[in-house]
Amino acid sequence: WKRFQRLVDNQWVLHTPHVSNEEALVALLSKARGYVCFSRHENWCLSAHEAVACGLPILVQDQPWSEERFGGQASYLINRNCENNVGLLKTFYDRCPELQPPNIQLPSWTEVGMQIVGIYRQVMQSRA
Repeated sequence: WKRFQRLVDNQWVLHTPHVSNEEALVALLSKARGYVCFSRHENWCLSAHEAVACGLPILVQDQPWSEERFGGQASYLINRNCENNVGLLKTFYDRCPELQPPNIQLPSWTEVGMQIVGIYRQVMQSRA
């Protein structure tokens, strides 16, 4: 974090620590060239899905969740290989204008709620 923090110059490297509402998040993402998540500790990255919903190409860690969700439609970092990831980041940045966001289904919160209700019903029926 401290090495990244030293790179923040608010010209080329920006960092926004917190976004308080959807409108502010959409406004921030709509100005972005692409989305990058360096975290190796995600198990399903909501912010990557938000970026996709805003039409951004993404660069994420090569992990089971990202491969399962985005397949060949995302750009991937190489886990724990900082040297190669620098080149991947530069290539991703350069190619962003020609890259498409992953074409995945993004269910609405209502659709997610309906899926959860169905799961709860199945669980309750199996326990009866």
